[in-house]
Amino acid sequence: MNVLQFQKECFANYVSDIRKGVPTIPNPYIYPDGNPIRPVVPTKTEQNSIMLIGAFPSARFERRNKLLIPTGDNLSPFGHEEYFDGGQVRTQASRDSLNENYFKQLGIDPEKIW
Repeated sequence: MNVLQFQKECFANYVSDIRKGVPTIPNPYIYPDGNPIRPVVPTKTEQNSIMLIGAFPSARFERRNKLLIPTGDNLSPFGHEEYFDGGQVRTQASRDSLNENYFKQLGIDPEKIW
């Protein structure tokens, strides 16, 4: 299977495949606004490099009535994102954590591996 085939298969089948093992995943699997929750498929696919695998989902958030609610998927796993949430500029917390706690200490320049 090549990278593009994996991306397509993951996007199309991930939620239904997971639901087989975890039947408690809601159906439909959606954010509060009704946007579907989908797998955040790898977009940086350099071969013979470093692969990051995350154990938790992330999302984009919006501030509404003083509450921060998830409204949509991130653009890519651990991607460098900036967006306005209705109250402030936000970044992807999982990427921020990697930048602060791992990349520097391990001598990894994420701009060079992606």
